[in-house]
Amino acid sequence: MKASPRFALALAALAALATLAAPLARAYDPATGPHYPDVVTTEQGIETDTQLTQLPSGVPGSVTVNVCVGCKSRTLAVTNATRFFIGQNPVPLADLRARVAAGPKTFLMVYADPKQPTATRIVLFAQNPTLPVRSR
Repeated sequence: MKASPRFALALAALAALATLAAPLARAYDPATGPHYPDVVTTEQGIETDTQLTQLPSGVPGSVTVNVCVGCKSRTLAVTNATRFFIGQNPVPLADLRARVAAGPKTFLMVYADPKQPTATRIVLFAQNPTLPVRSR
């Protein structure tokens, strides 16, 4: 007896579905629950603002970050690998410092290496991040 084309197509679809579902079935163990790849933290974000943060005067240097008035501050090294941003725009440290000095209190994110006290990125969230402030 020959299988109908519809049956053959349904059988092929079922085989494809089983092939796709096999890795998912292996990822779930009823005794321990689902298994997900280990999460690796590459940066630790510190939410702060421009009034609670002391930016470095140069590179190399250090940034002192505080998350609230009265909270313990944290000092991070700033190296040649540290990047500075106004919004999504990469800028030199001098431009970031000038923008902070020229404006009102603004939200700031300082990203740190979780394994050592080093700032990886400092990001100023500005109302108009494309407005250039050039320090001379």
